[in-house]
Amino acid sequence: MGKLKSIRIRREPVELSDGQSFDVRAASTNDLMMLVAEHGSTLGILFAKLQSGRSEPGSLSTDMVRQLIFDLAREFPSIAAEVIALASDSYDAEGIAMARDLPITVQVDAIEKVFRLTFASEGEVKKFVESLTRMLVGVSGALTNKAGLPSQNGIGD
Repeated sequence: MGKLKSIRIRREPVELSDGQSFDVRAASTNDLMMLVAEHGSTLGILFAKLQSGRSEPGSLSTDMVRQLIFDLAREFPSIAAEVIALASDSYDAEGIAMARDLPITVQVDAIEKVFRLTFASEGEVKKFVESLTRMLVGVSGALTNKAGLPSQNGIGD
């Protein structure tokens, strides 16, 4: 049996039109937590959009995922750049700036590859969406309980 340290994380190249390239890997839990910490409310909007676009619970078509990725790159370019920087192990100011400056077609290609590497099957996407739903409900409940309503905190009384 192999050791954890001997595992090689699979990567895929993302090609630019001038022949340059960089590699991306699957998103990790750490990547997701960094994005949630930085962009939680925006990710909530994207998640709601994803949920509302599904025809039935657990269904997620390739076209829907592609549209969501394109919407992410177009509507929330800073998050798209951070996803790319994280997945290319270049998560610093310079890496994020470079990812932000990539052509949108390259950004979409990179994020699609990250998605494909992260979720090998539609079943994995379904499990992830269910877990994310539980996590977001838990986080929003914890925030509500911690912050309380304005009248509970004496604000506005």
